[in-house]
Amino acid sequence: MRSLLLLASLVTVALPAPVPAQDHPLGVFHTMEGEWEGEAWMLRPEGRITVTQREWVMMEAGGKAAAVRGIGVLCQGDREVVVHHAFAVIHQNRERTGLMMRAITAEGHWLDPEIVGTAKGYTWKMRDERIGDIKYEMTVDDQGRWIENGFFSRDGGHTWNQFLGMTLTRKTK
Repeated sequence: MRSLLLLASLVTVALPAPVPAQDHPLGVFHTMEGEWEGEAWMLRPEGRITVTQREWVMMEAGGKAAAVRGIGVLCQGDREVVVHHAFAVIHQNRERTGLMMRAITAEGHWLDPEIVGTAKGYTWKMRDERIGDIKYEMTVDDQGRWIENGFFSRDGGHTWNQFLGMTLTRKTK
């Protein structure tokens, strides 16, 4: 019995401690695996719309990359119309000094925005010649919700206007 307790103690000591999000190479992404759902609003050419947003986060390549799939649907009567469909892969850069993202939309557009991990989330930004500067700010709040907001600036970042807001809760891990 004493040897079993000693063995159990040694195994427990040898197990790695959970890695806090800010210390993990992928930041908060390694804690977000699963299906998320909630309400989002966005400004579109036809005006502001509210959609049901679903996001799936999967850790891939032995935990070295996060794959994120997002679909936003607008309910029109008894049918759902997809108004947003995107896929992204997030991983460390070659030098292991930061993150990289490749995002692809259903319209066939792809982008490699600048992405930076924060203590409770991430920010990513890019430039679109039609719109100007675009940035997204995401956090996992104290209730465990995924909160993300999108902003654009047409004056070099002096003034930011919000065009997207979403609040998601985890449905499955």
